[in-house]
Amino acid sequence: MPDRSGRGADASFQCLACDGDALYRTKIFPRKIGLGVIALAGVLMFWFDSPLPIVGAAVLDGLLFLVLPDVAVCYRCHSHHRGAPSAKALDTYDLELASTFEKGIPWVKKRHLNHPSA
Repeated sequence: MPDRSGRGADASFQCLACDGDALYRTKIFPRKIGLGVIALAGVLMFWFDSPLPIVGAAVLDGLLFLVLPDVAVCYRCHSHHRGAPSAKALDTYDLELASTFEKGIPWVKKRHLNHPSA
């Protein structure tokens, strides 16, 4: 049965703000910069009448994804933990798990682990 706790196999990291133990891993990247790069590439695409600026923006995005560090984010309080040593061991964002916190449903590991869709 897969681990649906929001943590990887051997991660033992808790949120420092709320002591929650459901965290996920994501990349640190300002959204405004990403939108600016795409907007600039779109303008350059029409200016030069070529799809190369969009391809260049996609390559830049892929390189940034490889270089930028991971950050641990708490599902409950949404606090970011930068430089967390076990952030690599965390799973990525799980929409089902996040919706249980947003709806105020008490999160019980045992019930979540025995979910029929798991």
